Amino acid sequence: MLPTHALPAHPGLAVEAAEAFLQLDASPNPFREQVAIRFYLPEAGPAALEVYNLNGQRVWRLEAALLDAGRHERVWDGKAGGGQGLAPGVYLLRLQTQSQALVKKLTLVR
Repeated sequence: MLPTHALPAHPGLAVEAAEAFLQLDASPNPFREQVAIRFYLPEAGPAALEVYNLNGQRVWRLEAALLDAGRHERVWDGKAGGGQGLAPGVYLLRLQTQSQALVKKLTLVR
């Protein structure tokens, strides 16, 4: 979110400017059973949405495909690729496109 002093005088322009950038959000966070992951791609192309532990190991790939520009949503249930439940803790959610990447911390509680 932009600080208040950075907002333009015309609020409609802020929405247009925000849609020019890659966006990533997850809620609820912390989560117990599942987390809704919402992301916005400003342009169509290859995208990967992956979850990593704090050791840098990928534990789950939620998406790896050519996606249309616009808003997308995926749900993660706190399980690893083999279907086993992961330990409570902090995980990193990474959204990667050809030109940009975003990372968000997710906290899993049991």
